Amino acid sequence: MKLKNKLTFLLVCSSMSLLLGGCATITGNSMQQVCVDVRDQNNNPVKGAQCKLSNDKGTWFVRSPDTVMVHKSSSNLNIIAQKDGYDPATTSVPSKVGAGMFGNIIFGGVIGAVVDHSKGTAYNYPNNVSVTMCEEESAPRKGKTKSSNT
Repeated sequence: MKLKNKLTFLLVCSSMSLLLGGCATITGNSMQQVCVDVRDQNNNPVKGAQCKLSNDKGTWFVRSPDTVMVHKSSSNLNIIAQKDGYDPATTSVPSKVGAGMFGNIIFGGVIGAVVDHSKGTAYNYPNNVSVTMCEEESAPRKGKTKSSNT
């Protein structure tokens, strides 16, 4: 009797792990919150920089420091930061494959893997992104020239 209960328990646990370990469409979300922080070359915060985030799923705008919801994708998240007094700065954040996609591959869920890939639920970006901006160089000042009397 005890052996039968152990086998039943093992079967239930195995089934649950298969169901919960796969498809990121069920366990994940196609949107992700990303916190954008902009710093100058001395690592001081640059508040109010206009940031444009984009990937193949869309474009989003945020002023630093703040968070924004982006649509996850297999492509990189490109960020452009701009603010008066600073040169524009760009960075690209790679997309990483999440555990749900591996669950699909391991357990043979080809259809689930295709759906997760197309919806972006199989991928993640870092939760925090930092962009470094450099202050604009001032235009060269015109110096007074001495005229020589020869």
